[in-house]
Amino acid sequence: MVKMLRYRNNELSQRIENEYIELPTTDFKKTKDTIKDSDLRVREFPHINAKIMGLLQKDQEVEILNRTMLKKKISDMNDYWYYIRTGDGLEGWSYGMFIELN
Repeated sequence: MVKMLRYRNNELSQRIENEYIELPTTDFKKTKDTIKDSDLRVREFPHINAKIMGLLQKDQEVEILNRTMLKKKISDMNDYWYYIRTGDGLEGWSYGMFIELN
């Protein structure tokens, strides 16, 4: 069963009104992986319009802590959103198309 959460935040409500944000899975095995592109955005939650918490650089290593249950189509890409943590403690969501999974 897929759990869904309606995101309600004054700052974003007009841009993503009626959007549903998928909750992460609970049985994802943690991995260490590498960023494939420069300036990959780390977002507050798994949505293209979510607040940007920071940027990742090509070849930067990250720990993947979780992922969404379903893939999300963005333009011509179709991938999961991953919840990541950097070596300096930055945590948030990044789109999987730009992460090299080991």
